[in-house]
Amino acid sequence: ADSSGNFKRVNPAFIATLGYTEEELLSQPYEVFVYPEDLESTAREILEQESRGFSVHFENRFVCKDGSIRWLSWQSVYIREEDLNYATARDITEEKNVQNALKESEERFRLMADAAPVLIWISNKNNECTWFNQVWLSFTGRSMSDEIGTGRLAGIHPDDLDDYLEHYRINFELRRPFRMEYRLRRFDGAYRCIVDTGIPRFDNEGEFKGYIGSCIDITERKESEEATRESERRLQGVANNIDEVI
Repeated sequence: ADSSGNFKRVNPAFIATLGYTEEELLSQPYEVFVYPEDLESTAREILEQESRGFSVHFENRFVCKDGSIRWLSWQSVYIREEDLNYATARDITEEKNVQNALKESEERFRLMADAAPVLIWISNKNNECTWFNQVWLSFTGRSMSDEIGTGRLAGIHPDDLDDYLEHYRINFELRRPFRMEYRLRRFDGAYRCIVDTGIPRFDNEGEFKGYIGSCIDITERKESEEATRESERRLQGVANNIDEVI
């Protein structure tokens, strides 16, 4: 293509991908075929390419003759002496569709996770936490940037931290589910008893990707259980006293 935006030559694959004839492609400026929302970025890339002499992995959308949209990834070189761009384009439409589907799936998950009445976290295969739901952040009173990586460890009770790290390390190395209890500091400074359940994540090829976990505050339940045990101890003491009297 020349710097005026006219195709000078196209190969059969380009013709087959877009569905136009060679005559249709060569007789009109490229902007006729570029998706309207990508016209500005495409024009800007061409100007920058003339300055630096090349383009690598530039992406834009083209409108096919049947009205469908195809994503193309471009690599090109500008030859100033000839005032021509020599370019190759790879059709990445299916890759984009997969990426968009994954993005939509992740957005739906995060919406549901933020609405769930439990604390949710996600870690990667490097043993670093990468995301927490809004319930977690509200509970701890900390920001996402505070918690990601190893930041969450700051909220675990010092007396529970070593056991937590050891339990997590063992299960992480074995890539197996785990369940453990520890105390986590709430936004008001109070430590609450948490039961944390972690499930390992694997991709379609079976590669380990990290963990997703959910936590429930069981402080009231623990206090109730302790109160029940204390009542049983008192009753047992009374019973023992009665036996001694008798």
